Amino acid sequence: MRNWDLNYIGMDVDFGIDSPHEIELQYEMGINRQYEVELLAFDCESQITGILNRPLSIINITSNVDSIESDDDHEMLTLQYDLDKSLLSSSNIWNTETNEVQLCSVVRLIYNPDSDGETGEEEEEPWIITQDKRKINIYVDLSVGFTVGGDDGTSGAGFGFEIELEPLGNSTDGDYDKSDREEEVGG
Repeated sequence: MRNWDLNYIGMDVDFGIDSPHEIELQYEMGINRQYEVELLAFDCESQITGILNRPLSIINITSNVDSIESDDDHEMLTLQYDLDKSLLSSSNIWNTETNEVQLCSVVRLIYNPDSDGETGEEEEEPWIITQDKRKINIYVDLSVGFTVGGDDGTSGAGFGFEIELEPLGNSTDGDYDKSDREEEVGG
């Protein structure tokens, strides 16, 4: 039987000038599952908005699903968030007092009952089977220019930044540790 696992693996952040993706999250998920992604303001309820609380399309989301070697039950889901830095300061995900990007990422595995081939008179909403909701807080030091080294030995100009994650839980994990999780990146 296929599983509904949705396991957070990690996050990379790169606000460098030539960075193709500012934020990248990775998940291990059950094979051949449908998923959806929603980005919200830091309260995990409000939409991302700009000046006068108008909806703002500031983040482009791309995703890839790849097989995992020696694992027939899971696939690797990679989510890449590209931020329009020119709109960042006018959005509700930028904290001007602390120079922090603050947002909430929600990843869900869904089941669409209409995809079973049965035709009903009324189209049903997809069922949320499991979800991972996390607050992402990225401090950006705009005064620091330094070199960021990649795993492949490449480097380029970048910003100083620190990442703080607050996992809000996975709805199928009853023993979830709700303590804050911090990752530090940069140097």
